[in-house]
Amino acid sequence: MNKTIRDIFTKFAVKLCSDSGSGCLFQPPTNEYSYILTAKHVVEGITPVWAVYGHTHDVNQGEIHSEDIYLHPTKDAALIKISRVNNLPKLKPSYPKEREGGYLLQGYPDCRKEGHNQYRANEVTIINPETESGHIEIEIRPIPILSEVKGMSGGGIIKGLDSDNYLLAGIQEKMVTENELQGRALVMPIIFFDEIIKLNPTLASLSALSIPSDELELLIKVESIFLQWTVLPIECQEAIFLLRQLKESIGKEKPSNMRYKKDELFKVLIMAINAYSQKALDPKNKSMNEAIQNNITELMDLYRK
Repeated sequence: MNKTIRDIFTKFAVKLCSDSGSGCLFQPPTNEYSYILTAKHVVEGITPVWAVYGHTHDVNQGEIHSEDIYLHPTKDAALIKISRVNNLPKLKPSYPKEREGGYLLQGYPDCRKEGHNQYRANEVTIINPETESGHIEIEIRPIPILSEVKGMSGGGIIKGLDSDNYLLAGIQEKMVTENELQGRALVMPIIFFDEIIKLNPTLASLSALSIPSDELELLIKVESIFLQWTVLPIECQEAIFLLRQLKESIGKEKPSNMRYKKDELFKVLIMAINAYSQKALDPKNKSMNEAIQNNITELMDLYRK
């Protein structure tokens, strides 16, 4: 991994100043505040929360104090609302696939508490993207012993795409068992943190995490392109139907269902592009041909993203 990209990972890492634990900075689609995502057992019973972020070699990028701590009623997820942290790289929720690599578990293990370099990142592989409990199961490499992982609870599972864009699969909760010998751990997907907001009516004004603003913009753009035409090819009508289903499903369904619907949408999108291409061959209306060609270009750009 590019050293610059790896170094930027530390900008998301939060050292929670409780007895033990880590967290992950996340910017929801709002300019008013940011979130720390962590494990409930790390912060339960602690008010206010005091934390530092970007802590490496005894230097902090910033300090955080917050009394806005929200706990999941049944799962080990905690959401902390904090003052906005500016200039965070873009971190988007992801829905990883089985055996997918390239992710890092990052945090502040207890075994490094007294050292100068307290931050650590371990490579992980996705073993099971959706267990029966709804968790993601990962394999940590090199295989750690339990004492080396203690304190990493609440750390983010992050993948770098480039120096400006990162994916967040979830937040590390615990090892699969206390006697785990294969480096397997359980990760809470982003939907667990959205449930904190959905299950508490008093938090209705808070922004959800699993609705990336750029993804909604993409869906709206596709829809607007289709609706420019008074007579739509049947493929486009089907695409609009699937698109609206997808928009309604974002943040509500299991990640596996989300992936299926998005894949289906883009399959239909390709059919729609082909349908537009056929229309563009009609020599009767030059201006319409040019408009259709522009739409084809836009659709292809959207599909490639």
